[in-house]
Amino acid sequence: MKLTKANVLTLWRVVTAPVFLVVWHVVPGLGGLIACLVLASLSEISDGLDGYFARRDKTVSVFGKLIDPYADSVFRLTVFFCFAANARGGWIPVWMPVLLFYRDVLTGVIRTFAMRKGIAFAARYSGKFKAISQAVALIMTLSLAVLFGEGVPAADFARLVATPLTGIVVVISLGSGIDYFVAARSVFSDDNTEGA
Repeated sequence: MKLTKANVLTLWRVVTAPVFLVVWHVVPGLGGLIACLVLASLSEISDGLDGYFARRDKTVSVFGKLIDPYADSVFRLTVFFCFAANARGGWIPVWMPVLLFYRDVLTGVIRTFAMRKGIAFAARYSGKFKAISQAVALIMTLSLAVLFGEGVPAADFARLVATPLTGIVVVISLGSGIDYFVAARSVFSDDNTEGA
């Protein structure tokens, strides 16, 4: 694996996901929220830049194509699971990030089956829309928490901001998962491979 600019930016999201997790649970108050917002913002910026640099520098690679969706899932799911944690009041119910996790596992399985058949399963528009909705929701939630969260009871912030925004994301993400599954039905056809 060659560490190109694009790959470094992609790996940034993998490395900073546990950093976000630690900051969320260890750094209290407004300072912790600001640090989490900065980490999330840098992560989303890196997601936009890695593809740009890969195309500009002509360094698009199999590694980059495989690790990019993984990095996106790792960081964003970490954020949404933190939103569900009790560390700051449990902003969303845990079933929401669980459903997001199921969706990402489904698309990972689809990509694995496609790869075994030599099919390059490209990202679909529904997947890109899902990614944008998740990025907007988590950045907006953290931004509003920085601006108003310290002065608003956690239950009210959850009811008025975090849960509705994440609920929209869940609907969009599940719709995207269904779209991927319908589009990829052919990769699950019997090819004489053995099951687990």
